[in-house]
Amino acid sequence: MNVSTVTPALVSMIIDTSARGATGFGGVGQQIPPVRDATRDVQTAVELWVDAASRPDRMIATKCTSDAANDRTILLTRPLCVYPSVPRYDGNGDPNDAANFSCAAP
Repeated sequence: MNVSTVTPALVSMIIDTSARGATGFGGVGQQIPPVRDATRDVQTAVELWVDAASRPDRMIATKCTSDAANDRTILLTRPLCVYPSVPRYDGNGDPNDAANFSCAAP
């Protein structure tokens, strides 16, 4: 991977030190991704970006009911937004479902 292809937007999607993004969901590491696709799994997203030049434009963070490695019970999901955007609830539907959020200016 060419270092020039790593943009601030990608780094912001993967590592957000403001605790509004990935760190608010227990950090950027994950033991068991709920789904192995580029929208929900950081490793798959980066692999596709490097191997197929398919840059991620959206990611979904998932919070499980506990931090146990074998826990797959989903408590909530949120979109990870490209900096400086933040997830904003649309006002309709389940507030624990990322589908009901949009990325908006802070």
